[in-house]
Amino acid sequence: METKISKQKNARPDDPFGRGNLIVRLFVAAVLFLILNASTAIAQQETQDNKTEAAIIYLKKEDYALFFVVKVNNPEGDKFSVTIQNEHGESLYHCNSKSKKFVQTFKAFLEGNRVNVVVVNKETKNVVGMFEINVTNKMVEEVLVTRL
Repeated sequence: METKISKQKNARPDDPFGRGNLIVRLFVAAVLFLILNASTAIAQQETQDNKTEAAIIYLKKEDYALFFVVKVNNPEGDKFSVTIQNEHGESLYHCNSKSKKFVQTFKAFLEGNRVNVVVVNKETKNVVGMFEINVTNKMVEEVLVTRL
């Protein structure tokens, strides 16, 4: 009884996919690429959720006073400051807080037509939010002519 053993051309015992099987190699590389990118996206999402964020909500202008709300989402509970300045850079209000959900309504008297709000993370020294509230007065006159 004779046993025939045939050798595959360019086959190596330490190469499980075979030298000539390029499609399998590309498929494995693509799967690894997708898995690594998905884990990176999840890590970036987690770090973005932990960041401090600030927002301004304009309420109204009444006479020479401007009403607005400052909201700061501070999930880590880091110390931060809120500074309100007039258009000349003079401080109208300043406070420090460690609140995780900071919501405060402000009434700022306008000397000009602009108010600046700056929120700074005191621990990292990063500016969380810098806002400029501009007030522009416009008079609208509407004329309607009708045929009688």
